[in-house]
Amino acid sequence: MSTRREFLAYGGCAVCAAIGGLSSAQAKTEPVFDGCCISPAGFNGFMKEKPPMSSALNSSLFARDRHLRTTKDPYVDRELDRAMVLVADLMKVRPAFGFYEPGIFYNRKDMETWPMSAWASQFDTDIAGTKGTVCFGADLFRKEFYDHDRTGTTVITIIAHEFAHIAQFNRGYFNDLKTGNTLRRELNADYLAGYFLGTRMNQNNKLEFKRAGEYLEREGKSQDGNANRSHGNSKERLDAAERGFRLAYLQKKTFEQAWVAGLEYVGEK
Repeated sequence: MSTRREFLAYGGCAVCAAIGGLSSAQAKTEPVFDGCCISPAGFNGFMKEKPPMSSALNSSLFARDRHLRTTKDPYVDRELDRAMVLVADLMKVRPAFGFYEPGIFYNRKDMETWPMSAWASQFDTDIAGTKGTVCFGADLFRKEFYDHDRTGTTVITIIAHEFAHIAQFNRGYFNDLKTGNTLRRELNADYLAGYFLGTRMNQNNKLEFKRAGEYLEREGKSQDGNANRSHGNSKERLDAAERGFRLAYLQKKTFEQAWVAGLEYVGEK
């Protein structure tokens, strides 16, 4: 596998929706996001709006109460549950996970408007046995799964990207980075998400990841030419995911080896 076309045909990565810059009015308050990682103020605001999650990754992955508990499709729930456990086991993470409706945060005077996205946090909920939190915007899920990719590949690669941020938190990588390195954190998460897809291809070489690669390229285009981007542009995202994919699929490296290689890729080793 040596060309971009081949990578798009066999593997790819999708990550959270690109985050734009703040308006002058929003800049007066603390930003909710640093890349697609939520700030302490943002997480506190989220928890104030919603009761604590009450489901864990090792039981039911879907949050109850006022969270959107499931995808409302039992088959999709089961398949997503299984796929998420694969990601969690590979990356050695156990975050709490749930869906949320971004619309409840619109027009909040004390917080930046929340985009339709997915996000990760190093902060914990009250769910026993979990460390960190990942939330997936219900609008983003519906758009990706029902409008673009019914195989679920883009959904699980978005989740793999967010779980990679949890690995960054747990291993001290995120907090060790200095201000201004958001882009490197995001590209590292792309790399690890690509690695996950490579491991899946090794387990079943009939899997098809074309749409995930196309999604990444499509979303990356929104950052093309943006010097202040928090996420990679189309080329950067594809390059990072391709390198991670190759490490798993062609070189058969372990996750610990991929972790070191991923840091080296973004210049942290």
